[in-house]
Amino acid sequence: MPNLRSKYRRTLSYPKGHPKYGRRKDVSAPTKEKLHSRINAIKKQMSEEVEHNLRGRPEFLTVGDAVERYIDWCKEQGNAPKTLEEKISQLHGFVLPLLSDKNGESARESHFRDVLGKRTGNKRRVLRKVLNHFLKVAEYHYWLPTGLMPKSLGETSAANHSLQSPTELNVQISMKAVKQVIDSAETFNEKVFVYLGFEHGLRIGEICGLRWEDVNFDSMVLEIRQSVTVVPTKYLSGTIYENDPYMKIKTPKTQGSIRDVPMVGRLPKLLLDVPRSDRTGMLIKNRNGGVMSPNTWRGNHWKHICSRAGVKMNPHMMRKVYVSVAQSVGVDEATLTEWIGHKNSNLI
Repeated sequence: MPNLRSKYRRTLSYPKGHPKYGRRKDVSAPTKEKLHSRINAIKKQMSEEVEHNLRGRPEFLTVGDAVERYIDWCKEQGNAPKTLEEKISQLHGFVLPLLSDKNGESARESHFRDVLGKRTGNKRRVLRKVLNHFLKVAEYHYWLPTGLMPKSLGETSAANHSLQSPTELNVQISMKAVKQVIDSAETFNEKVFVYLGFEHGLRIGEICGLRWEDVNFDSMVLEIRQSVTVVPTKYLSGTIYENDPYMKIKTPKTQGSIRDVPMVGRLPKLLLDVPRSDRTGMLIKNRNGGVMSPNTWRGNHWKHICSRAGVKMNPHMMRKVYVSVAQSVGVDEATLTEWIGHKNSNLI
């Protein structure tokens, strides 16, 4: 990847040894415009190349598909590996044959690098990073599409903490109810919301605050940098907003909430199908194209989704289900708390 920022800086700066070294050149506006257009053209070309790689390689399986088959194979064999070395050893022999194609090793290595967003590094190090990465995320991020997880969270010993609904306390939410809610999402906004909630564990305010610029297709991550909150009326007494709660966009609630979340499941394909010209502003927009209020989402959209599914569920339950499933399949606490942006996964 060319260092566009350095190239731009060199063009607008005096070289070493020049009497005016360290000062900016007085470059004309057309020259600056030409530089910016060149940089944007390179960025567009690189983005198109990444999208082409992500849209599928018909000649061989993706790493995610291979890991899904590996998980099925482990369940059939009943001998899932314990240590990282065992996992890498088994995956090395199981995944690579599935990824073979006419181009051989070079194509597989290139695909591994594309998945991680890496352009350098020897094959062994890149392979180890890829396998380690997907062993962490694929074991539970693909549970909805593939149906690998148990039918009920209550069947697992790790999911022994209560999942509370708004009408009933200490109720275990079944996986059937979760799938009904996801299948009931019809519009783009609804699908994005339930995918981000159930498959990524984001808070409602973080989902409403996501922008298209926060979706990094190069590294396949969601960059959580802001959140939308609604100031209650009880704090607005005597102001012009007394009868009209207003929204504000701020940084997430804690420093740990500023994080990068791996983008997985069905979300990448859904976002890649959006025309490039429409990828501006907020990821989830209201009817006017502006910021969606969390209160509007809870009171209108979420209520309609649950009504179609025939399920009563608080939207925050999506985050709890995400954590419960992750715990039930043995995701370590450090990794889980990093992805959900919380110090303790049991206290979300």
